[in-house]
Amino acid sequence: MLSVTDPSQKKNKPFKPMAQFKAGLCLLKTGRPEAARNHFKRVVELYPDSPVAAKAQQMLAKGGQ
Repeated sequence: MLSVTDPSQKKNKPFKPMAQFKAGLCLLKTGRPEAARNHFKRVVELYPDSPVAAKAQQMLAKGGQ
């Protein structure tokens, strides 16, 4: 199981978009493209101003592959 948690809601805030994105990459490498797409979508929806959102959008455009 993969999850991204942030109990402080402040301390780790800058790292959350990249953590979500990397979780998606891990899921792709383990043969779970649908779950990976969900992580990429989450990055785009929750962190649209993040530079990582552009990378996540590229992954979605490729079909999450």
